[in-house]
Amino acid sequence: MAERVLDLRAYTALCGDYSVHLLGKLEQMSSGEKLKVYVAKSSAGLLKESVKAITSAGLAELAGEGEEGDAYYVILVKR
Repeated sequence: MAERVLDLRAYTALCGDYSVHLLGKLEQMSSGEKLKVYVAKSSAGLLKESVKAITSAGLAELAGEGEEGDAYYVILVKR
């Protein structure tokens, strides 16, 4: 199964929250699919907060995180 990618480096977070973007993409996916989300390194904290809310709600689980060049990324697996 291919990993989907959501690149938010050019997006502005609504009120500092990426959750809307993440939820929209996760809704299009099937259980077990992976989503790799990129943001600018300076926005890593905002992404971590959104991921925490989504994983706490049981919608996805965090499968990995790291840095690539100028970006911070997380890998989510939809539940």
